[in-house]
Amino acid sequence: PLTNLKKLFLEKNGLTGNIPSVFHGKATTAPANSHQRHSLEILNLANNQLTGSLPKTMMEGLPCLREFSIGNNFLLGGQIPNEISQWSNLTLLGLYQCNFWGSIPTQFGSMTNLEVLVMSGTGLSQGTIPTELGRLTRLEELDLSGSSFTGPIPHEIGNLRSLKKLYLASNSLTSTLPASLSSLVNLQYLDAGMNDLTGEIPAGVMELPSLRKLRLRENGFGSVGEIVVDNNKNSSSSSSSGSISESAACFDFGLNRMWNVLGKDDDDRVCRRGNGSFEYGDDNDDDNDTESLLISFNCIGDYVICSCCVCAHEVNDPCAMEL
Repeated sequence: PLTNLKKLFLEKNGLTGNIPSVFHGKATTAPANSHQRHSLEILNLANNQLTGSLPKTMMEGLPCLREFSIGNNFLLGGQIPNEISQWSNLTLLGLYQCNFWGSIPTQFGSMTNLEVLVMSGTGLSQGTIPTELGRLTRLEELDLSGSSFTGPIPHEIGNLRSLKKLYLASNSLTSTLPASLSSLVNLQYLDAGMNDLTGEIPAGVMELPSLRKLRLRENGFGSVGEIVVDNNKNSSSSSSSGSISESAACFDFGLNRMWNVLGKDDDDRVCRRGNGSFEYGDDNDDDNDTESLLISFNCIGDYVICSCCVCAHEVNDPCAMEL
């Protein structure tokens, strides 16, 4: 046996069948000294054609595992075993694009060394996002997009102060965007588009100091919190609160239900960048009952576009940058 093996990468090999029994803690075909293989720290089985489910004994067989990825195995399914929490040393867990069903085990909350958790497109069809995820204070990336999560976004997510990337798009999440997300001072990317979120977009979220891209399109938001857009970069004001960071690159609020407009200029219709070199909007005095409301925040990054659209006709999204 490869007793000193620490890393094993088997992605994109066309592997079929169940997860090999060599990774199981109680494999009947394993040699008597198989406990020596437990030194494995990184296992990548992604992008294959594995079937069956995640065996509970796998957690016992690989107690030293730090990184585990089995994403893009579309035929792999079943419930995610509660015993996965036995991998207490995990820093990366990739369970994306599989055919799991059920819900995220609440035991995930005990995996406090996790830095990356990717579970997009898992097919999970029961329950809400567990509040226990708020205990993963070392988490830097959380991707739960493209599943069938319902209910509100837990306010406990605001406890994840190390979080840089949060992807919650394409679920069936309801209620409002939690104001607690305003505590995520390291957050750079937030995508909660294509849900059923309503209410007001908190100003504190838009004012996060590290935020670059905010995508909230195709929800039911009705308003945006009041913010300050500083058009004078040379301002002598020492106050840094209540304004959008200059690191911001793209705010996408398209296809919501917002009638109030941020950063309108005097004619209430055309929005410009602070240097006057960019205009986007409709300054024609027509009598359309429904208008496209397109906002460009002044003097923030190169392409800070907020498309708050209630559209009677198709509008080309001015923000070409995808999250």
